[in-house]
Amino acid sequence: MNNLREVITDLTPGGKLVYLLLACMLSWLIATLFVFSTVPVFFGYSFSQIPNLITDASSASSRYVMMYLQGGSSLGLFVGGAIIYGYFAETYQSVWYNWSSQDPTFSTWGTFLGIIVLLGMLPMVSFLEQVNQSVPFPEFMSGISNALQQRQDVLTEQLEVLLHIESAADFLLATVVLAVIPAVGEEWIFRGKLQGLLQRLSGSAHGGVWITSFLFAIFHQQFFAVLPMMFLALFLGYVYAYTRSLWTVVAIHFANNFTSLVFVYLNGEGINYEPDIPSWIYLASGSLITGMVTLLIFHWRKLGVYGLRKY
Repeated sequence: MNNLREVITDLTPGGKLVYLLLACMLSWLIATLFVFSTVPVFFGYSFSQIPNLITDASSASSRYVMMYLQGGSSLGLFVGGAIIYGYFAETYQSVWYNWSSQDPTFSTWGTFLGIIVLLGMLPMVSFLEQVNQSVPFPEFMSGISNALQQRQDVLTEQLEVLLHIESAADFLLATVVLAVIPAVGEEWIFRGKLQGLLQRLSGSAHGGVWITSFLFAIFHQQFFAVLPMMFLALFLGYVYAYTRSLWTVVAIHFANNFTSLVFVYLNGEGINYEPDIPSWIYLASGSLITGMVTLLIFHWRKLGVYGLRKY
C-alpha cells in the first residue's frame, strides 16, 4: 500500500489528473451501487420500481428516495473521490489539508464579501442566462441542439421532482442534498483539487481557473445556460486563487444554491419562473461586475506570479 502511495504521489500533474478522474469514478460507482441496493431496505420499493420514481412527485416517499439517490451518488463522486485522491496522491499532506486556511481573518472577510458580491451579481447572471438561451445553434447542428435540449429537459424534470417541497422537512432535506452536498463536494474537487492540477499543467494561475470553470459548467449539463454557469465558476475560481480558502468558496457556493432554493420555494412557480427585474438592478449588478473585473486586471500580475506557488 505504501509503495502504491509513493508511486501515485510521484506522478506528473497529468498523471494525477487521470488518477483524480479514476478516483472520483470509482467512489461514485461504489456509492451509487450502495444507495440503489439499499433502497428496498430503507424505503420498501423494489428495484423495478426505482426507474419510475425518477419522474414521480406524487408522494413524499418517492421524493425522499430521489433525494437519497442523488445525495448518496454526489457524496461518492465528490467527497469520496477527494478523500481517495488525497490519501494516495498527497501523502505529504493530510487528506483534509484543503480545509485549513492560511489566514482565518482574511478568509472570514473574504467569505462575507464574497457572498455579498455574489448576491449582487445574481441579476446579471439571470440576464446572461437569457442571452445564452437566445443564441441559436447553426442549422447544421440542429441534431446536436435537439439532443442537448432533450438531456437538459430530463435533468429539469428530475430537479422539479426534488424541488416539490410540501413541508419544512422537505425543505431541510432539499437544502442538504441540493445546497450543502454540492457546495462542499464540488468545491473540494473542482477548486481544491482540479484547479491546482490544471494550473500546473497550463503553467498559469489564470489557465487553471478558466479551464476548471469551463469543465465545471459542462459538468452540470445545463447546455443552454453554460454562459452564466461559466461566469459563476470563474468568480469562485478567482476567489479561491486569491484567498486559498476552501471554506470561503464553499460558503459562496452554498449561498448561491440556497438562495435559488429559497426563491423557487417561495414563488411556487417552478424552476422556470422568470421574475420581472427592474432595469436599474441590472445596471447596479453590471457596475459591480465591472468593478470586479477592473480590480482583477490590476492584480493579474499578483495572481500570476505568487498565485502559481500557492498550489
